[in-house]
Amino acid sequence: MLALPALILAGAYAGALTLVGLLGWWAALVTGRMPEGLRNLGAVSLRYAAQAAAYLCLLTDVYPYAAPALRDRPRDQQLQLALEPEPPAAGIEPA
Repeated sequence: MLALPALILAGAYAGALTLVGLLGWWAALVTGRMPEGLRNLGAVSLRYAAQAAAYLCLLTDVYPYAAPALRDRPRDQQLQLALEPEPPAAGIEPA
């Protein structure tokens, strides 16, 4: 029975994904780029649809994660954190 709310939300995300595709296409025609908000909504929609399908097909027992995927950090700070090398382990000096 838990699959029913997940599938309802996946259907809503499918509608949002269709809207993202159409609006993103028009925005790209006008500005030459995809707006970041539309891109993020499309990514969340695809991710949730994949998780709901895996849950429905019993590939996983984890209920689909429905919280927003975006963090509160600015995009540049996220990129900077992702590109920083990890500090060396204690007692090991870099070559």
